[in-house]
Amino acid sequence: MEIGSDLNEDYPQEEPITPAKTKRSFTISTKLEVVNYAHSACLYNAAKEYGIDRVLIRRWCNSKEKLQEAPASRSGYPAQGAS
Repeated sequence: MEIGSDLNEDYPQEEPITPAKTKRSFTISTKLEVVNYAHSACLYNAAKEYGIDRVLIRRWCNSKEKLQEAPASRSGYPAQGAS
């Protein structure tokens, strides 16, 4: 037996590093479209159809009134440096 030949057996293989998902922003009109779809179908189907996390869609559903009051052209996040 060679010295160090069984080192790989003692340690699990490292998981490949996957790149982090990029942060996406959505316009108010897109959010409302997703919320309306979620109300007509369900959160799971809306998440699958639009490729958006269910938790995020649920958050949008809970703040639907605020989304409806906001200007449709705005995204959900303020611009950098805005106060």
